[in-house]
Amino acid sequence: MIIFENAPPNTRQAADILAEYIEKISGAEPEVLEGEPDPLPENAVWVGYQPKLEELFPDMDFDFEHPEQIVIAANDSHLVIAGRDMSNH
Repeated sequence: MIIFENAPPNTRQAADILAEYIEKISGAEPEVLEGEPDPLPENAVWVGYQPKLEELFPDMDFDFEHPEQIVIAANDSHLVIAGRDMSNH
């Protein structure tokens, strides 16, 4: 699971809660990484927007023009859950 560098506390909390539920469901405890990992994992859940998502999801619009807009999308290897972060707008 990947969050963007210097993510606000509410984004980190959301990632931690999601990781807890994934562990409860699957028994596997996902690691929550901050920033763009190098090397990039083959599979990841991205929580919150970061520029690398433009490359991973080239057809997705990450402009977030509306206050409550949320994007949940998946491809063969990655899942993104992102929205307009009100703490930054």
